[in-house]
Amino acid sequence: MKIASSGSGGGFANLNFRLKDANNKYFVYLSDTQGIAIKKMVAGVQTELASKAFAIGINTTYRAEVVVSGNQIELYIDGDLQLSAADGGVSFVKGKVGLETYQATVLFDNVQVIEL
Repeated sequence: MKIASSGSGGGFANLNFRLKDANNKYFVYLSDTQGIAIKKMVAGVQTELASKAFAIGINTTYRAEVVVSGNQIELYIDGDLQLSAADGGVSFVKGKVGLETYQATVLFDNVQVIEL
């Protein structure tokens, strides 16, 4: 993925998984101004499971990989583990995947979903 441009306040890309609908999902968040995070949304309320500062450069291509097993969620960027979280409540055990952006032009390529 590559954030090609973003608004003056920054933009983001979400990789959604175990997606029920727009208000019920898990997602990883990658922002050119706010870093990276693993989050969940239940009934429209977001909960951050893990986050850290991470420099996402404009016009830089990153290989983002999300690995989910049971309640464990891992985010790898360019092959390196960046975040890991466990959701004790396991809000969703199955669902769709999706790509989402806000105030950004994001290019996605070679999206794969592999059942482990």
